[in-house]
Amino acid sequence: MSRDAQHLRINGQTVQPLTPRAWAAAIVQLPTLAERRAAMELVPPHWHALVRTHLTIAWNHPQRNKEPS
Repeated sequence: MSRDAQHLRINGQTVQPLTPRAWAAAIVQLPTLAERRAAMELVPPHWHALVRTHLTIAWNHPQRNKEPS
Protein backbone atom coordinates (compact mmCIF):
# COMPACT_ATOMS: atom_id res chain seq x y z
CA MET A 1 0.00 0.00 0.00
CA SER A 2 1.24 3.45 -0.75
CA ARG A 3 -0.33 6.69 0.35
CA ASP A 4 -0.69 9.79 -1.75
CA ALA A 5 -2.84 12.49 -0.14
CA GLN A 6 -6.22 10.88 0.60
CA HIS A 7 -5.80 7.90 -1.73
CA LEU A 8 -4.93 4.31 -1.00
CA ARG A 9 -3.06 2.18 -3.50
CA ILE A 10 -4.01 -1.48 -3.18
CA ASN A 11 -2.59 -4.09 -5.55
CA GLY A 12 -1.39 -1.34 -7.88
CA GLN A 13 -4.77 0.34 -8.15
CA THR A 14 -5.66 3.70 -6.62
CA VAL A 15 -8.68 3.50 -4.37
CA GLN A 16 -10.55 6.54 -3.11
CA PRO A 17 -13.18 5.34 -0.62
CA LEU A 18 -16.18 7.65 -0.31
CA THR A 19 -18.06 6.01 2.56
CA PRO A 20 -17.09 4.46 5.92
CA ARG A 21 -17.99 1.01 4.62
CA ALA A 22 -15.83 1.52 1.51
CA TRP A 23 -12.91 2.58 3.72
CA ALA A 24 -13.34 -0.59 5.79
CA ALA A 25 -13.56 -2.78 2.67
CA ALA A 26 -10.35 -1.26 1.31
CA ILE A 27 -8.50 -1.60 4.62
CA VAL A 28 -9.53 -5.24 5.08
CA GLN A 29 -7.81 -6.08 1.77
CA LEU A 30 -4.42 -4.88 3.02
CA PRO A 31 -2.08 -7.76 3.89
CA THR A 32 -0.15 -6.42 6.89
CA LEU A 33 -1.09 -4.85 10.18
CA ALA A 34 1.30 -1.95 9.55
CA GLU A 35 -0.44 -1.17 6.25
CA ARG A 36 -3.88 -1.38 7.87
CA ARG A 37 -2.79 0.99 10.65
CA ALA A 38 -1.33 3.43 8.13
CA ALA A 39 -4.58 3.33 6.15
CA MET A 40 -6.60 4.05 9.30
CA GLU A 41 -4.65 7.30 9.63
CA LEU A 42 -6.08 8.40 6.28
CA VAL A 43 -9.69 7.89 7.33
CA PRO A 44 -11.48 11.21 7.89
CA PRO A 45 -11.69 11.89 11.65
CA HIS A 46 -15.49 12.03 11.71
CA TRP A 47 -15.66 8.47 10.26
CA HIS A 48 -12.88 6.91 12.30
CA ALA A 49 -15.09 5.21 14.94
CA LEU A 50 -17.56 3.91 12.36
CA VAL A 51 -14.80 2.50 10.13
CA ARG A 52 -13.24 0.81 13.15
CA THR A 53 -16.63 -0.76 13.95
CA HIS A 54 -16.99 -2.02 10.37
CA LEU A 55 -13.48 -3.48 10.53
CA THR A 56 -14.14 -5.23 13.84
CA ILE A 57 -17.32 -6.78 12.47
CA ALA A 58 -15.57 -7.92 9.27
CA TRP A 59 -12.58 -9.29 11.17
CA ASN A 60 -14.75 -11.28 13.61
CA HIS A 61 -17.25 -12.53 11.03
CA PRO A 62 -17.62 -16.33 11.22
CA GLN A 63 -17.16 -16.87 7.47
CA ARG A 64 -13.73 -15.21 7.63
CA ASN A 65 -12.33 -18.12 9.63
CA LYS A 66 -14.16 -20.89 7.81
CA GLU A 67 -11.96 -23.58 6.32
CA PRO A 68 -12.61 -24.32 2.65
CA SER A 69 -14.43 -27.60 2.10
